Amino acid sequence: MNDLVRYDGVMGDGNVYSSAEDLYKWDQALYTEKLVKKSTQQEAFTPGILNDGTKTEYGFGWGIVKPGETVAHTGGWVGFRTIIVRYINSNQTLIVLDNSGNGYAHRAVRNIWENKPYEIPTTQLITNVKLVDGTGLLFRNASVRIVNDRIGATGDLTRLGNESVIDGKGFVLAPGFIDSHSHHFWGLQKNPGGLPLLTQGITSIVIGQDGGSYSMDSLQIHIEKTPLSVNVASYTGHSTLREAVMKDDLSRAATSEEVDSMKKY
Repeated sequence: MNDLVRYDGVMGDGNVYSSAEDLYKWDQALYTEKLVKKSTQQEAFTPGILNDGTKTEYGFGWGIVKPGETVAHTGGWVGFRTIIVRYINSNQTLIVLDNSGNGYAHRAVRNIWENKPYEIPTTQLITNVKLVDGTGLLFRNASVRIVNDRIGATGDLTRLGNESVIDGKGFVLAPGFIDSHSHHFWGLQKNPGGLPLLTQGITSIVIGQDGGSYSMDSLQIHIEKTPLSVNVASYTGHSTLREAVMKDDLSRAATSEEVDSMKKY
């Protein structure tokens, strides 16, 4: 289940269930005066005005997409995405209720409705793996769906259409590990493939933790010139800062002015 969490009963949203058909009946009633007066409806569709005269992009409960033409509102709660778009002049309404937990369907359906270009996400399915998800729980037998190079879903998943499938052959699939105290960067400069890291499941390293560090702009330029197989984060080394400001006399206490200079670095 993806619709019940510990915040239910505490937060003001969620726990309202409906259907596209019922929402459409409610929507169509707004075109009459069964629910509210036409003047009240018009006010709800009118952008709010700030004290300085600036118009907002929001009326009373409606986002103003195009004043006088299109209003909309979205909603979402733990695995659900909803949207209603009212095309006022044409008396058309688009309602999308989606339990995928992402906005792909909203964008695609809305673009199709408005005769605009749309994209269907590329997916890939990894099956037959022992999934370790990083929550501290024991592994579970599951599949993982990758959507546009990001994790889209986990669980007992079925192949979609022409979706490519990778058989995990019962191996463990886990998030990449972070080496928070790494000295591998020296080796990555010569061998950017980082095989010793990747074979241990490490996909991110943190450097600069022992007092010495590269300047961030130099580090970024190097990685852009020679892409690496892992992510690199860096602390700013205190000794590096002291050397930049205090030169060779590092054994004494820094003055207040020198500390301020280090802060600027």
